[in-house]
Amino acid sequence: MIKFDLSWKDYEDIIIFFSDTIKDYGNFGISINFNADFKYSKILRDLIYHLLTKNNIDYRWKNRFALLTDEIINNAIEHGSNSKQDNIILYIHFSSEEEGLKVNLEVTSFWKHWFRVDATKMEEMRSKKLNEWYDEHESIRWRGLFLIVQQIADKLYFRDWTDWELIVGVDKIFNLS
Repeated sequence: MIKFDLSWKDYEDIIIFFSDTIKDYGNFGISINFNADFKYSKILRDLIYHLLTKNNIDYRWKNRFALLTDEIINNAIEHGSNSKQDNIILYIHFSSEEEGLKVNLEVTSFWKHWFRVDATKMEEMRSKKLNEWYDEHESIRWRGLFLIVQQIADKLYFRDWTDWELIVGVDKIFNLS
C-alpha cells in the first residue's frame, strides 16, 4: 500500500504524486495521513472526484461520492479528534471487480475525547437513527453520517482498530458499463 502524508501539501501536490505513482487507477491502495483540520476536507474530496474521473464514473455519482467522502472525513475531524494536531488516516482502495469498480474508503480517527465511541456503539446509534425517522428524512438539515452514507454507499461499517481507534468504512461498486 502506498503511503502519503498530506501535511503541508495542497491539491496540486497530491495530484502530481498520484500521477507519478499510480499506474492503474482501477487497482491501487493508498493511505493518507493528515492532521484533524477541516482545510484537508476539500483537498480529499477533490482527490476522490479526480480518481473517479480517471475511472470514467458518471458526474452524478462522482458528486455523490465526493459528498460521502466529505461527510466521513468531517465526521472523523469533528467527533474523533481533540485538536488540529490529532492524526487521521484515510485509506483509499480501488479494485476492478466483475461487477464494476469497487471503491473502499476507511477513515481512522484516534479518539482522544473523554468518551470513546466504539464500533458497537456506532451500530447502536445507526440502528436508533434508522428506526426513528431517518428512512423518511428529506430535509437538507440533520442528515449526518448515517443518512448520507446509507443513501450513497452500498455498505457502511464500523470496526474497532485498537483500544482508542475507530474505523469508519464504506464500500461502493460503480457499474462501468
